Amino acid sequence: MPYSKLTTLFTLLETASALLEELEGVSDRQLARLAGVFTRMPAEDREPILAILEREVELRLLAREPGATVIGFDIVRPNPNARLYIRVFGRQPVYHSRDELMRATLRAARMMLHTPERMHDDWEAATLEAFRALTPAERAAIKSHNQEMLSLLERFEGETKAKAG
Repeated sequence: MPYSKLTTLFTLLETASALLEELEGVSDRQLARLAGVFTRMPAEDREPILAILEREVELRLLAREPGATVIGFDIVRPNPNARLYIRVFGRQPVYHSRDELMRATLRAARMMLHTPERMHDDWEAATLEAFRALTPAERAAIKSHNQEMLSLLERFEGETKAKAG
């Protein structure tokens, strides 16, 4: 029995060592960002996104090999404007349940929280541009909605203080 446990431990340590060597080129910050994005990603999107990344990386590595001109093209860098999701514009479906509405509100709040500080100026400019594209009635609805959101946030904070005190 001790031999079996030592073999298992050796295999585990060997695997951990190989994993560390593989991750050596990735900074802790990059790995944390990747893990954060992956955990926030809807579960049903994870497998297709991983398949896309694996396919693209394999193609990139193939193109870097000596004599890779056989495939007929070079892949020189990632496209910073690439999109993994198809954008659909038009009327959005009405929420079917309170839970679905709560999750949408949570996603929107987290999306705002995950905008990097270095992109604040871009966010501000894009938001102003979006406001210019809205009708006066749509802008008024957004203003009213945001005032109600602030009121609900203040109500929540009051409830939290009351429970704590």
